[in-house]
Parts: sequence; C-alpha cells; structure tokens
Amino acid sequence: MAVRCLAIENYYGLNEFGFELYKKMHTVGGNYGQINKAEDYYKQSRKRNKNIKIGLIREDHSVEQFKKLIESFDESGYDPASVIMCDMNLLNINGSHRIALAYYRGQEFITSEIQRYIFPGRRLKLDWFWENGFSDREILQIRSKQEEIIHTCKERTGNYYCLLYPAGEKYFDEIQRDIGLYDPENIQLIGTQDFELELADFVGSIKFIYKFDSILPHNLERKISYILRAAEIKPGSKVKFRVIAINIGNPLYRLKKDNGLSESIAMVRMKQSLRERYKVKEERFTKQFKNDYAHDVLIHSTDNYISNVAFRYWMSFSRDLTRLFKRLEKKDYVIVENGIEKIPNNFPTWFYLNEDIDIFTSKKDLHEISSLILEFCKNHFVHPWINIYSEKTDNGERIWVKLRESMIVMFDLMTSFPEINEKFIGSCLKNRIGDCFYHLPLKQELVVRLVKYISNNTKEYHADYIRNNISCFAFDENNFTDSKKAKHYLQSLLNQDGAAEKNNN
Repeated sequence: MAVRCLAIENYYGLNEFGFELYKKMHTVGGNYGQINKAEDYYKQSRKRNKNIKIGLIREDHSVEQFKKLIESFDESGYDPASVIMCDMNLLNINGSHRIALAYYRGQEFITSEIQRYIFPGRRLKLDWFWENGFSDREILQIRSKQEEIIHTCKERTGNYYCLLYPAGEKYFDEIQRDIGLYDPENIQLIGTQDFELELADFVGSIKFIYKFDSILPHNLERKISYILRAAEIKPGSKVKFRVIAINIGNPLYRLKKDNGLSESIAMVRMKQSLRERYKVKEERFTKQFKNDYAHDVLIHSTDNYISNVAFRYWMSFSRDLTRLFKRLEKKDYVIVENGIEKIPNNFPTWFYLNEDIDIFTSKKDLHEISSLILEFCKNHFVHPWINIYSEKTDNGERIWVKLRESMIVMFDLMTSFPEINEKFIGSCLKNRIGDCFYHLPLKQELVVRLVKYISNNTKEYHADYIRNNISCFAFDENNFTDSKKAKHYLQSLLNQDGAAEKNNN
C-alpha cells in the first residue's frame, strides 16, 4: 500500500522515487516471491458473475499498466463495478492498486467481494525488504508513508464509542476505569459524557444507533424493553446513561457474518470481557434472554467506520428547530399530538430522534410550508450521508430526514385525517395557541388523540392521555366522520379505566 501510494505521488510529480520503489518491489521478489493462492477464488467469482471486473491476479505489475489505471481514475473516477476481493478477515486478495488509488482520492466506500476463506496473506515484514536489497533510505521512505497512511485511516475512522445502559448506572465509574485498564497499549479512553433524556427520546436514540448494527427489528424492540425493565424505568421517567469515547490503535477488523459489515475484534473482545465481568454482579443483568438471543443490558459499542460516524453525528447535530418555526409563524399550521410522548417540553429547541412531527395545515399553504421545511432541513442537517426527501400522501405530504437509512425526523403535513371532518381541521387552525410554535388547545387535542387511537389502538399513550384529561373532553359528533364509532371507542376507554379502578380498590 505504501509503495503504491508513493508511486501515485510520483505520477503527480510529488516525489521522484515512487515508481523506482514500485518496480523494485515487483521485480526483485516477483509477485512478492510467493504464488498467489487466491487465483482459484478469483476464477470462482468470475463464474458466478461474469459482469464484475476483477483485476488479473497474475498481471504484469508494470509501471505502464499502473499509469493507465491512474489515468482511468482521472478520466472516469471510481468504478463501483470494479470489485476488490478480500478474505473473511478483510485481508486484500486482489485489487491492491485500486485500493491505493481509492485511498489517495479519499474514496469513502469501495465495492468488495468477501471470499469465505482465510487467506494466508502476503504481509511484508522488514526482513523481506532487507533480504531483497532495499536500502535504509528506501525502507525509511516506505515506513514513513505507511505511518502516514495508518494515521490518516485512524483520523478518518475517528473515535469508537461505548454506551453504558441505565441498568448499570452505579457501575459506570468502575466500567470506565476497567476500559482504561483493559489494553492500555491499544485502547485509550478519550473522554466521557453523561446523558439524561426523556424516555421517548432515549428509545428513539437507541433505534437510530442500532440502525447501523445487525439486530433484527423485532429483537431490537425486545432489547429496548429489557433495557428499560432491567433499569426499572417507568413511563414518564428520564433515562440516564453514559457515553465513553475511546481510541483504538489497531482495531483488527474482520467480517461480521450477519450484516456483511466489518467489526473491530479489539472492541468485540473488550466488550465481551466487560459483559462477563459485570453481568454476575446482579441477577437482573442476566434475566434478559429469549430463546437463543441474549439481550445485553449493560453496554453497547460501535465497532466499525459506519457506526462510528453515525454515533458521532448523533452526539453532535443540532436539534434546534426554532428558526424553522419562526419562518412558519405566518402560515396556517398547527402541531398535533403535543404531548411528552412525542414533543418535548422544550420544543422547538429540541425534538425527539426517530420520531414524526404531525402537523395540520390548510390546503392553500401546504406547498409553501413543505418548501420552507425542505429548505430548512437541507441547510440544517448537513452531512454527506444525509438523505432528505418528500413524498405525497392521501392526506398531504411527508418530509423525511435520514442519515443513510436511519430516520432522524419526519414532518407529516396533513390537510385531512381519517375519522375527522375537514371543518374540524379548519377550527384547529383558527383556534391554535402558542408563541414559539402553534399547537392545539386541550379540547381539540383530545379529539385528535381519540381518532389517532381509533386508527391504531396499540398506542396506549393516546388512551392514557384521554383518560388523564377526560374531564375536559367535550364530545361533539360533528367532529367525526363516524360519530358512533368514535363514541364506541371513547366509551370503551372509559370502561377500561373504570374496570382498572375497581380492580385496584
């Protein structure tokens, strides 16, 4: 890698010795003096997919051919169809010239095909260079470039992170100490930060973070419930947890079989060691098992470049929407479901991650409000991985903001809603209240909560909201498209509440 990068620099006139080192490396030792054992795997890949482009394993490593490859990058850029071959430990088998060019150009992602095989490798140690006649000066040039590459890769990968779940709060300091002691030559503790989030925000954050992991959605829901149960988190409570940033000198990557992404063996080993050490301290730490899946309730960690970047974005991006709602001040809109389950008390300076913001608006202002939200989001959520788009719905329009495929926020603009008469939405816009943002008076909010519960009666927080404010509920059949249905659901909620009260007595 280092010699190839020096050759690329030589091509661009940044040094005068890169190609000489390159020729020496490939002529003195031939193909590094070894038979390339990947040839069989190369042939198998070509049989499986004849369209993929894989460099010839036994190609003549000439300066001219390398120059042609560099010229091709200059003219056409990176070609995703040009596949890099790696083994299960992500050791390169074929494509080292393209990897060097991709690194030199700052290419973030490249296409690779992982062979289910552990390749013996061709790791060149210092002895090889001595034995093949490289001078001390040449070795120093190569080593200097190698150190620069390693430093750059570490810088691009950034810190790794451990998230200590709330169940282990009284052990946070001990776990932090043990991280510092585990492998101090390779793993260094950089810093810590304690968080205290509303329950809904914590759940949204965990869903966002795990989108970059391999856990299946149903297992994630179960895991979150176990995390909260182990910490005895009650509805309406705040959740305390700690994030520890660490630097790993040598991550030792391998392929993670269940999602095809890389994972740091160094991080995995440390995390396993900490789990084993602390899970025996309290029974509640080992209760969270379901069939063959063990739900850890103590610690989560990032373990590759993608999860590092995503976690870093989660910690740093601004959740302040004040400027957006200032721009919407004169438009016909009102936020519905303005309760702690979806909208924090300090909104719009903060919003819950992985949550939608439901907004009623007039038909005449829908397009303009949508345009203003899109414009704000494109200027506010700035990152190469950010994906912002809108889609038409039967009721209006939705605007999504995602980091890759993980949802940050969704604005659901509605000019109508099932089960509600259009006149009711007009009255909502007319009677809206608020300073920093417009929301509904309690009586109208209760109507919205009822129809939301009718559309999805698994969302118990709507039912709880209605029960807690039932004395303010003024039922008006004109608000509903099917008043009998609405009355039936409301009565069933009251009956449930009465039955529960009777049982408690």
